[in-house]
Amino acid sequence: MDDAGLASSGLRIRPRPSVTPDTAFWWDGLTAGELRIQRCTDCTTLRHPPEPGCASCGSLSSDWIVATGAGTVHSHVLVHEPRFEAFPGPYTVALIDLDEGVRLVAGVEGGDVSSGDVAIGMRVRCEIRDFDGLALPVFVPPRPAGARPAEPETAQRTGPKVAPARHPARREDGGSTGTAIAGIGATEFSARSGRSELRLAVEAVRAALDDAGIAPSEVDGLVTFAHDSSPEVAVARSLGIGGLSFTDRVQYGGGDYCATVAHAAMAVRTGMADVVVCYRAFNERSGQRYGLGFGDKRPLYDSADEAQYGWSLPFGLLNAAGWIGMWARRYMHETGATSADFGRVTVAARRHAATNPAARFHGRPITLEDHAASRWITEPLRLLDCCMESDGAVAVVVTSVERARDLRQRPAVIATATQAAGPSQHVMADYYRDSVTDTAALDLAARRIWERSGLGPDDVQAAILYDHFSPAVLAQLESFGFCGRGEAAAYVADVGIGVGDRMAVNPHGGLLGEAYIHGMNGLAEAVRQIRGTSVNQVPGARHVLCSSPPGLPASAVLLASDG
Repeated sequence: MDDAGLASSGLRIRPRPSVTPDTAFWWDGLTAGELRIQRCTDCTTLRHPPEPGCASCGSLSSDWIVATGAGTVHSHVLVHEPRFEAFPGPYTVALIDLDEGVRLVAGVEGGDVSSGDVAIGMRVRCEIRDFDGLALPVFVPPRPAGARPAEPETAQRTGPKVAPARHPARREDGGSTGTAIAGIGATEFSARSGRSELRLAVEAVRAALDDAGIAPSEVDGLVTFAHDSSPEVAVARSLGIGGLSFTDRVQYGGGDYCATVAHAAMAVRTGMADVVVCYRAFNERSGQRYGLGFGDKRPLYDSADEAQYGWSLPFGLLNAAGWIGMWARRYMHETGATSADFGRVTVAARRHAATNPAARFHGRPITLEDHAASRWITEPLRLLDCCMESDGAVAVVVTSVERARDLRQRPAVIATATQAAGPSQHVMADYYRDSVTDTAALDLAARRIWERSGLGPDDVQAAILYDHFSPAVLAQLESFGFCGRGEAAAYVADVGIGVGDRMAVNPHGGLLGEAYIHGMNGLAEAVRQIRGTSVNQVPGARHVLCSSPPGLPASAVLLASDG
C-alpha cells in the first residue's frame, strides 16, 4: 500500500468462481434461488465451504439442505480500497453465522451500511441477487433503514501479564538441528528496481554466497516460494551452479517463509544436500501488485486451489487487507483493542526503520497521530497498518554448523524450525472455526518451537514477527506466550516492543518499515542480530524467533548463537 491509493477500472464484473463437482450444488442452488448447505448423509453434520469428505466421521457421502437464510454477523469490514467498477465503494463484507450452524462470507446491504451501519451480533436475513449473471447471497438487516443497532458490548482491554517462563526439559544440544545460516544477501529495496525478477534473485543469491565465502559451484540445493517467478534451474544457470541434488518450493507465501529454512535444514541434516540457498525475488511494487488483490483473477481450471477463492472474491474480499481485516475486527470486539493499539505496532516499526539505511522508510518515523490521520483501506485497517509493497530480493545460505564454523561469518544456528496447520485450515480467508480469531496453526507452531528447543519466551531477546498488517503482530505475541490471550495490545503499550524493551520486535523495521519481501528480509535481520551486526542491535541477543502471521498455515524458526 502507498499514498497513491489503489484504484483500477479493470474489473467491471464480479470475479467468477471456479466450480468443481464438490461445490456445484452451492452455485446451482443460488441460481435456483436457494441457499444450500452441505450435509453429511452418515452423521448429518453440516459444513461450509463444501468439502468432499466429512471431518466428523470420515464419510465421503453428502447431500444438502436449504438454509432458512437467517443469521448473525460474526465480523465485518468496510472496504474503501482497492476501487473497482464492479464494487462501487465503500462497501461492507461480513462473516455470517447462519442459524443452521455454519459460517459464510457475504455482502451486507440495507440501511447505511457503506457508512459502517453494521455491527457484530446484528441479526440479518439472506436475499439472493443477480450480479451480471452471477447469483450471490446478500444479507440485509431485518430493521427499518437508519435505525442503527447497538453493537454487543466489546470486551475491556486488560493489562499485560507477561507469560511465565516455559522450560520443557532442556536438551543438551539446545534443540539444535545441526545446521546454521552461514550467509545472507539482498538487493536494495525500492519502488522500481528496473531489473527482471530473475536478475534480482541472482543478485541476492550471489551476495549471500559472497557473505558466507562459498563459491556457487559448491551449492547443491535451492529453495524458494511456490509463487516465485525465478525457477531454481534458471538461478543455477546464471550463477554457474554445477548441479542440484535438492530443490523445493514452499506453498503458503508469508505463512511459509520460515519453512524455506526448515526445508533447507532438513536437506542438509539428511544428507540430500550440503549447501542450500533459500531465496525470494519479486517486483511486487512495480510489477504485479499483491495489494491490488485478485479481483481480476480468472480460474485457470476447476480445482480445489482455484475454488477456495470463490468463497471470498465474488463478495468483494479481494486482497489481504480484507482477509486480515475480518480477523482484526473480531479481535477488537473480543479483546477491546483499538485502532490506536494497531497504530502503536506501526509506530514502533517505523521508529526502527528510521535508523536503518536499508529501509524504504529510513529517516521517516511516524507518530500515533500520523497513524490516526491516515486514510482507511479496509476498516478497521488504515493505510499505516499496511506494509509497503516493494521490489527486491533476499537470500540466505544454509549448511551444517561444522561447515559454517569454517566460513567467513559467525554462524546463526538453527535451533529448531517447524511448520503447522490447524484443524479446518483454510488459506487467508481462514474463517471456519468457532471464532475467526482462532490461531490454531500459530499455537501449534509455538508449542513445537518451545518443546523442541527446550526454551521459552523469556529466553528470546528479539523476535521477527510477520507484520504485513499491524494487528498480525498482536496475534503472534499471544500465540508464542509473550503475553496472555487478549493482552497483546496492552503489552505493546505498557511493556513495549522496541530495542531496549523486554524484547525487541522487528528491529529492522519489519515489513511495515523496511520492505515487504515476503518475510525473507526478517530472516536476514535475525541473522544480523545473532552476529551482533544489526544497525539496531539488541544487546546480548542469543536467541531470535521468526514467526508467520495468522490466517495461513504457519511456520517458525528459532535462531541461536553458536556456543
